[in-house]
Amino acid sequence: MSLGIDRFRRSRAAVLLPLAAAGLLALAGGCSSSPTAGLDTATTSIEETGRQIDVGISRMDEVMRVLAEMDVDADADVDLAATFKSYRSGIAALEKAAASVRSRRAAMRARTQDHIEAWRAQLAELGSETAREVSAARQAEFEATANNLEASLDELADAYSALVTDLKDIEIVLANDLSRSGVQAARPLIREAIENAAEVRIRAGETNRVLTSARDEFSR
Repeated sequence: MSLGIDRFRRSRAAVLLPLAAAGLLALAGGCSSSPTAGLDTATTSIEETGRQIDVGISRMDEVMRVLAEMDVDADADVDLAATFKSYRSGIAALEKAAASVRSRRAAMRARTQDHIEAWRAQLAELGSETAREVSAARQAEFEATANNLEASLDELADAYSALVTDLKDIEIVLANDLSRSGVQAARPLIREAIENAAEVRIRAGETNRVLTSARDEFSR
């Protein structure tokens, strides 16, 4: 490898890595005071987004478990009043998890645009056409990653909304008819909630996959 090529590659890395660090941090919903905030900070923010998604799945599993406890045969020994109270609490916790997905999505959109504008401004500071081409190509990859993650978070938020709607409908129905026959009458709603919970799990897995891909792209 010639000394000139080696020097160029080091120079290119010095430009691209700080920009990528700030960009991936924006994607994950974090904040950075400068493009040189660092790889570790960006990676940590991505991992925090993944943890928030996992918390949401855990809360979903809990509320679905409680719902299953109510949806039993008429002769089962279940304290419907106590179980229904836990069900209501579980819905409230799940709503908070769903809100965090929507909040992170909204913040990410604004920060992504800010980062792209800053990146474009720094492109003008590069001294060679080759460096500008390389950085512009990486910027395009960043925008594609941002679009993928935004779309994935949108789908996850929509899946959460559908599930929460089902769960709250069940809550209203049972609040007015908290009996074994009332639970049995609500079974079509319960089946729909189970299907939507499965969709949330699929969307959460896809979003985590996109996050992992973004982190791997950023780290390599």
